[in-house]
Amino acid sequence: TLAARCSLRQHRLTCQRTDRKFRCAECGKEFSKHSYLSAHRRVHLSDKPFKCPVCERGFTTRRGLHVHQLSVHRGLKPFTCSVCRRAFSQQSGLRAHLRTHTGERPHTCEQCGNSFSSRSSLSVHRRVHTGEKAFSCDTCGKSFSVSANLCRHRLVHSGRRAFSCDVCGKNFSVSQNLVRHKRVHTKLQIKHVNLFVVDIILTTWWRCRVTG
Repeated sequence: TLAARCSLRQHRLTCQRTDRKFRCAECGKEFSKHSYLSAHRRVHLSDKPFKCPVCERGFTTRRGLHVHQLSVHRGLKPFTCSVCRRAFSQQSGLRAHLRTHTGERPHTCEQCGNSFSSRSSLSVHRRVHTGEKAFSCDTCGKSFSVSANLCRHRLVHSGRRAFSCDVCGKNFSVSQNLVRHKRVHTKLQIKHVNLFVVDIILTTWWRCRVTG
């Protein structure tokens, strides 16, 4: 029927099936089944009802939350690189990593020509050109182009200080603040070393003067 043909045409436009793969119109990621594409589309939605009870990161699917909990909070990484032995929580991450050894960068930005080893890296890069900041904090409204930056930002509101200085024990909610703080100890160490060297020089000079 005409209605069925129209529906099929709309289906094909949305799915963009290429070489037996279904491509997401938003980010270009490809899937072997339409059901996988349908589940993936939720990534681009602002509603993420499945929240991690540990870090409060939101997910569009229960499976995404489950993978996050196993890999991030339990440290489960079953996929290992045969070259450098680095481990990954998902096979797709291992495949992208292997390209760092081969030098392969098959995903090219059509605007600037920069190439990337994974399609997800290209999708993140494209936001440099579009200015898109799809990840918003539900507390203060601040937006970020990368979900990992939003997760780090949320720690500011939660009051959790997960990053501790191994020198003085001071805690920080953001890792960059810990890095900046550690420079204080480095400068103090350099200062103490310099004073020690000066003390040795002066002591040696005085002994030479007395004995000479």
